[in-house]
Amino acid sequence: MISLTKRKEAARKAAKIAHAKEYGDCIAEGLSEDDANECAQVAASLVYDRVIDGDE
Repeated sequence: MISLTKRKEAARKAAKIAHAKEYGDCIAEGLSEDDANECAQVAASLVYDRVIDGDE
């Protein structure tokens, strides 16, 4: 079983990657920087939660 500390570290890394990818995708779709950042924050939060819960 992976320790909570390692899971949190992995979750932060995965969330950072998800944020960057989603932000780029949203900008490419023509969203404003603020809207793209908001969209990316939601994606990052979902990824973080899934990693912490052990779904990824």
